[in-house]
Amino acid sequence: MEKIKFTVAIPALNEEGNIRRLLESILDQEFVDCFLVEIVVVSDGSDDKTAEIVRSYFDDRVRIVDYSSRKGKSSRLNDIFHKIIDWNKSDVAILFDADILLDNKTVVSRMLKPFFQGDTKLVAGNPRQIKPKLFFEKVLQVSAFLQDSVKKKYPNSVYTCHGRILAIHKNLAQKVIVPEEMVGNDAYIYFSNKKNKYDYKYAKDAIVLFRMPGNFNDFKKQFLRFKQSKKMLIGAFGEKITREYVIDKFFYRKSVLKSISKFPFLGLIYYLSYLYLLIGTKIRVFKRVSSNGKWDVSVSTKEL
Repeated sequence: MEKIKFTVAIPALNEEGNIRRLLESILDQEFVDCFLVEIVVVSDGSDDKTAEIVRSYFDDRVRIVDYSSRKGKSSRLNDIFHKIIDWNKSDVAILFDADILLDNKTVVSRMLKPFFQGDTKLVAGNPRQIKPKLFFEKVLQVSAFLQDSVKKKYPNSVYTCHGRILAIHKNLAQKVIVPEEMVGNDAYIYFSNKKNKYDYKYAKDAIVLFRMPGNFNDFKKQFLRFKQSKKMLIGAFGEKITREYVIDKFFYRKSVLKSISKFPFLGLIYYLSYLYLLIGTKIRVFKRVSSNGKWDVSVSTKEL
């Protein structure tokens, strides 16, 4: 079996608090049937020590692309796909958010394994909530429970395609140009893969750890991004994609009841918070997410 050559690309904005730990967890991987070409950290106008930390590595496989101004993640994904990665050397790019940690030493190998099967050109891993520290993180255990339930029910769907951990084959990457204003860039890549009639796989055992928002305001930012991204995706791919978001009503109600049974007090707070945001969105109480692709960062998710 020929080894897959791959590059790791990490879009980053002011990630000095976690970037070293992430790089160490990648370099510590057991690369089975694959060859690491390089790890590229793409700093999107960071004004902290992100670039300095990356430059401190005496490893030819680790490099920084340090942009002086911020353009947003979607724009930097286009740079990664069309400027930064040398596709003559790499077959696949693994994309990690900078505020995650790899759960074990086999994450990369598990992400690449599906590319040996069929016509797979896009693979998503499994982001899992790290042990909560703050009260509102504990509230969002309810959300994590619901997300896990949906992913189990609909494994190879848009619900499992999350930008925290994605692997994209060069045949797809070279065809994708993400609109700079696109908020849901992960779902945009998913629907681009579907449009090109390639296979998509969910690698549920390729686990990365992330922190949920630690306060209501950061939760609101993520909620509003998701709501706006769906509208933008419909504009890009048409109403037909709404079928991808349909969830069986009986299954969902059952999952909600299970979540309340498991987290009675926290569940009450979560669903009241969710209802408040849902109503506020419908009556347009909340400010729209920036349409230039540079959304407000949820700072509390960065403290791993």
